[in-house]
Amino acid sequence: MLQKPLKRKIQTGSIAAVTAVVLAGCGTVDVEYSRNLPMPDNYSMETSVKTQVQDLTGWWKHFNDPPLSELINAAIKNNPDLETTRLHLQKAVHEAEYAGADLGPSAAAGVMMAGAKSNADLPVSLPGISTSRSNFAAAGSVTASWELDLFGRKKSNLDAAKYKVISAEDQMYAARAAVAAQTALSYYDVLAAEEQTAVLNSSISNLEDTLRYVKGRFNSGEATAADVQNTENMITELKSRLSLLRAKSEAGIRGLAVLTGNTPQTFMLQELPKKLPDELPPAPTGGQPGELMLRRPDIRAKDNEISARAALVASAKADLYPRFEIVFLGGLGRIEMNGRTDHISGWGSVLSGSLTVPVFTNGRIRANIGIKNAELEISLAEYQSLILNALKEVDDSYGDLHHLQEQKKFLEKALQESRRLEKTSARLFEFGKNNFDSITSARNRSLEFENRLVENRLGRIKSLISLYKSLGGGWNFKPTETVAEKTSAKQPSKYFAGNGSDNSR
Repeated sequence: MLQKPLKRKIQTGSIAAVTAVVLAGCGTVDVEYSRNLPMPDNYSMETSVKTQVQDLTGWWKHFNDPPLSELINAAIKNNPDLETTRLHLQKAVHEAEYAGADLGPSAAAGVMMAGAKSNADLPVSLPGISTSRSNFAAAGSVTASWELDLFGRKKSNLDAAKYKVISAEDQMYAARAAVAAQTALSYYDVLAAEEQTAVLNSSISNLEDTLRYVKGRFNSGEATAADVQNTENMITELKSRLSLLRAKSEAGIRGLAVLTGNTPQTFMLQELPKKLPDELPPAPTGGQPGELMLRRPDIRAKDNEISARAALVASAKADLYPRFEIVFLGGLGRIEMNGRTDHISGWGSVLSGSLTVPVFTNGRIRANIGIKNAELEISLAEYQSLILNALKEVDDSYGDLHHLQEQKKFLEKALQESRRLEKTSARLFEFGKNNFDSITSARNRSLEFENRLVENRLGRIKSLISLYKSLGGGWNFKPTETVAEKTSAKQPSKYFAGNGSDNSR
């Protein structure tokens, strides 16, 4: 049982300028919340799969597939969604800086200058009296104010902003893990489509050979027109599947283009494996389920979001208490009249304090506290749901790996049996002991089992990728810079080409 009771306090402050009556009204505001989550000791399906401790930082390296590693490296460096999360993090940092600045005093300075000159034309000149006048005035002022954070409202806002920064960073890491996993899934979808295409082409070639053989037997009267039409129909049906596989492969390549920050219209894959890997890395051990809260960035992001929500509740409750502000006004000035050396100048300053007590707000403060409390409760509920789903995802992946491995054994046996049946049917047909439908049926079954074995291998790969991701792998991987990138920013990749294949921005 995981229990994490938490309490957030708004600490009161003190200042000599505040009267004893004000200090007597200061207190501590508590925000209490707890998480009670049942955590199992182990994953229920982990023991059903042969596991091995692995480094999950760059889990895709366990596949020993250079094109995959290079694609994921490019995706982590160039993916536009990851750039968006980085900008959200940058925004959160600026918000924390703003909240921190609000804790201190603020000051402003101003300057005013004015001058005037006049001359009067008199009908007669008067001895000793000048008709020209000039005046000049200048003044400067400084204003400073500081709202004392006696009840921690501003400090709570700063804490909330800091937790949001950490949460935004974890969200960026979670997005990185998701991009790495999606890149691997799209990559293996392309390889699976290519392998299934090769299986279909091989089957079509075999059926075309069979069609020529059937037509020869038909011409000699040993086969019927229905045998010929049946074989032609099977070839047509297989060719129709090729179009779907090409569409799947092309869509996967376009997906990889977007994931790696390339324009889909100019992106191409090259020198890739022709099929899915035959041997897969062993499933990693999951450790203790409680470790998910430390290893998965999406869970950590939600945890810090809860802390931020609690700080905002504390800030809202602080609005129930008085506010005290110190204000300083200072200024100096100079006035000159009629251009004489005589002048008037002086300076002055005022230091004042104000105390504001919320007497009547028509329920606005209480309503805001209710809103912040509700947001905290929502985050706590989402956190619990996230934990439970994370536990489910891990066991789902282990379970899928186990059941797909069992299915693989039966499919391999079934393929061997169908191939033996295909050879037997061909011999019987050759000696007139069987009809042609038995051959085409056996070949069709062999094709189906070959395709299902490819799908099974793809399913095991996807379940393994899902397990890596659900255990919190891939988010802390730092893209490496290749020698080619160090020497030339525009050096193309060996395995893919596109407008962003240089992996640099």
